Amino acid sequence: MNTKLIHLFSLVFLILLLISTSLFARPKIGLALGGGGAKGGAHVGVLKALEREQIPVDYIAGTSIGSIVGGLYAMGYSAAEIEKKMMATTWEEGYSDSIPRQDLPYRLKQRDQFNVPLDIGLRDYQITSPSGLLYGQRAAQLLRETFGMVPVLSSFDQLSIPYRAIATDLSRNEQVTLDHGDLLSAMRASANVPGVLAPVNWDGQLLVDGGLVNNVPIDVVKQMGADIVIAVDIGDELAKPESLTDTFSILGQLSNFLTVASTEKQKAHLAAEDILIKPDIDNLSTTDWSTFHLGIQEGLEAAEYHLLSLQALSLSEAEYQSYLLAKERVKNRLVRVQKEAFKQIRIDNHSNAHQSIISENLDLKAGEKLSPSQLNQALSRVYSLDEFQRVDARIIPENDQHSVIVTAEGKDWGPNFLEFGLGWETNFTDQSKTDLDLAYTATNLSVNGGEWRSQLELGSDPELNTELYWPLTKSRTFYTLGRYAFESVDWRLLDLNVLPLTVEQNIHQLRAGLGFNFSRNGILEVGGLAEVGSLDNDYLLSKKINYDTYGAYLKLGYDSLNSASFPTEGNRIELSLIHKEEDADNVTLQDGGQSDFGVQSTQLGFEWKGAISIDSHAFVGKAAFNKMFVDDGEHSVNNASLGGFLNLSGFNERDLSGPHKAFMALIYQYDLRGGFIRKTGLPLYVGLSAEAGNVWRQDEKVDLEELIYGGSIYLGTDTIMGPVALGYGANDHGASSVYFYLGYEL
Repeated sequence: MNTKLIHLFSLVFLILLLISTSLFARPKIGLALGGGGAKGGAHVGVLKALEREQIPVDYIAGTSIGSIVGGLYAMGYSAAEIEKKMMATTWEEGYSDSIPRQDLPYRLKQRDQFNVPLDIGLRDYQITSPSGLLYGQRAAQLLRETFGMVPVLSSFDQLSIPYRAIATDLSRNEQVTLDHGDLLSAMRASANVPGVLAPVNWDGQLLVDGGLVNNVPIDVVKQMGADIVIAVDIGDELAKPESLTDTFSILGQLSNFLTVASTEKQKAHLAAEDILIKPDIDNLSTTDWSTFHLGIQEGLEAAEYHLLSLQALSLSEAEYQSYLLAKERVKNRLVRVQKEAFKQIRIDNHSNAHQSIISENLDLKAGEKLSPSQLNQALSRVYSLDEFQRVDARIIPENDQHSVIVTAEGKDWGPNFLEFGLGWETNFTDQSKTDLDLAYTATNLSVNGGEWRSQLELGSDPELNTELYWPLTKSRTFYTLGRYAFESVDWRLLDLNVLPLTVEQNIHQLRAGLGFNFSRNGILEVGGLAEVGSLDNDYLLSKKINYDTYGAYLKLGYDSLNSASFPTEGNRIELSLIHKEEDADNVTLQDGGQSDFGVQSTQLGFEWKGAISIDSHAFVGKAAFNKMFVDDGEHSVNNASLGGFLNLSGFNERDLSGPHKAFMALIYQYDLRGGFIRKTGLPLYVGLSAEAGNVWRQDEKVDLEELIYGGSIYLGTDTIMGPVALGYGANDHGASSVYFYLGYEL
């Protein structure tokens, strides 16, 4: 046969083969997953049905929770793997960016009384506030824990399944289709609830939840190339009039107007061959993640309703296995980054904090492997300095290697801040105390993070202090401070055989010191102090005593408690040694005696609080000791005190005072959390205490046989406004009291 003729027949055969292949090629299937928060379990159920019927997915677009479930599937994870990951993640933690107390530096742990959860700043003489209740610090960590570390991609087509996330441009109310970049940031932007979470800055665009403009992105998967779309709508329906009974339900309805409207608009893009799946999940909440598993079953059942239509898209066993192998190869390439050492660790610093303090707290080294949990822990160490609105990281591919870029964003409502605190306690009879606290902090006064902080306490015990805190090194290991404080305190001189006497003491104190932060939890400080003040009691003294003192102090502080009032782990220790020269007026006592307070005094003080826990059982220990050393017959102007709830219960606060003190307590608390309480995320403790202590006059020896024994029972919880507790206490000296606390440390 002629060679040219053979070539002609071969060409015709090849063309016919290509035509027949295109005619009988399977349709490309796109998956559009809608937004709906914790109802997103339904998406997992639909994926399970698709896998069971061996239906491939060629394109995925998702909004909000749909972008998260869809992102996991696009990475190559199976429905079973996604279910396991989603169920293992405590998504409700994403509703808070609060720093756990035990992670704060020692200095910040001493601010527990500022319990009002408001972030208010001052800049250029104007009051400022954050652009959202949250900046998504914890939400970003949850995504990293779930997805692992995903490198920045030039296109989301590089995933196992081409993928798009839908967000809304807040400034223009326009849809933004995210098709490249940092996958975790894209999902966070798509699920970013406006007003709750601050907008995500994406190349200069401020992005929020995509549900506002396109809650079920059917048109997007069609534009990607899908011939057939499987759309899953898990959005809320509009509420009926009878359920619109409060502000929150009305605000929710306004939000639903937007998402329902966008969904109805998208449904217009559906063709006859497309499949719309609407799971029956109206009884599920968008915010209750404990019901996520219920949505999985509903999604599976809703998909089975369309079983005949879905089965028409099924592949043969061989074809489906080939499809799965292709996905697995891409997935393995994506997750390989978690098994390799990183080339570089770079810091992109958008704050006033010095680069070295960020680097030191990150404590990451190039050339080492890094797991998602290790990276999260490193970012948390920096974030816990409480100088940033967000600290996040991206994984950048560089010549077959990867680098970690850490971005630190300073608080955009700073650099000066206002804090507020509120406390109330009462025994419902003769004792009540209310305090309002206000603090102003000017930060970044030096390259090393110097700050000037002033605190004002209004109420039963007025107090004012202002302090200049000046780190000496970029790492802030060493510091100096100068402090002025005014305090007005009433001491109750209680003799159990007579009526109590109250001595009013006003104190003005100056203090200057040099300190060493030997760890995140501990300090060692030495310095000098000077004090002027007065003591007054018309019954005991013929006139007010004016005094002045000066001396030196040494202080050791350590604090790792996870809660100041209801700890379950950690310790707090304060050890102090103060030596002073005291000079005071000579005064005649009402009984005719003379008192001269001109003395040299050395005061040794020790306080400890610690906790351990086993499951829901916690054991808390407390101890305090104070010893005043003076020459025989002399007296100091300073006293220690006892009294109050869990501080020798039965007595009121400062009922007992004297220069010598000993106290100890053992507290058992059980967490009753469950049912409604579990849904709030708050612990609920029932507690019992056994306590012993006393105070002694200067001329008395500390005698353990003179200890007063007491105890209490209480119910309490830690809230965003601090501790709340109701208790009853009594002691063996006949004193008893009911206690209610709000905001005060117990």
